[in-house]
Amino acid sequence: MTVNGSTYNRITTPSGEAIGDTSLYEMLQKSGIGSLVKNNQAITFGDQVVKPEQLRNITYNGSGVVRANLPVKPDGTVNLAILEEYEQAEAEMKQYGNKLTPEVAGKILESHGLSQLVKEDGKPDISKFAPFIVTEGYTLDTNGIKDSEFVKKIKDPTEQQIQMYKRSLTTGTGKDKEVPDMDTYDGIWNPFDWFGLVDDLYKAAIYIPITNNQLTAVTAANQHIDYDEALDLEKKY
Repeated sequence: MTVNGSTYNRITTPSGEAIGDTSLYEMLQKSGIGSLVKNNQAITFGDQVVKPEQLRNITYNGSGVVRANLPVKPDGTVNLAILEEYEQAEAEMKQYGNKLTPEVAGKILESHGLSQLVKEDGKPDISKFAPFIVTEGYTLDTNGIKDSEFVKKIKDPTEQQIQMYKRSLTTGTGKDKEVPDMDTYDGIWNPFDWFGLVDDLYKAAIYIPITNNQLTAVTAANQHIDYDEALDLEKKY
């Protein structure tokens, strides 16, 4: 599923150093984006809520982030059930450019079966939207993740994916270096693998709700992820 928004291909530390393969937790901390997170209990790996401690076992692979305004559920998590239709509606709205009015936006949403996002006066209901940072990552089933419509199980991970996972979640250096274990299928040398005693690798988009309450910005290379960028939606409607 493609998310429309502002793309930041290179996330850096405050000093400008690019952040590559690491855990999602470390990326959020090193970049300063962690200070933007509005609700640590509403971060999802696909459609599954992940707790802050689980972020240490989810990869961030230097693929950047997308800053987007998305439909939200009452608990603050992204509303994936209607996201695809909303993305189509948003693409239709963009065709109007500066001529888009709240009334037209409301009609477009309703035409896509999204009347729950429209107020009684026919205008979009801003309370049903929220700003998110979206990226992608990998994790294992041992991190509490299961198969779903929005979480892809990598049935036969490549050696490159396996090494990327291990590299991203390695902690420490020198004698304190710890490389995460990942038990992959090897039916020839390990008969126990025949019984499914292996780790399953999963990939998904990660949705992180962010706040608009601060007036500063988080540097992403030479770009900025503005705290109040989501207010564009309110100005439009």
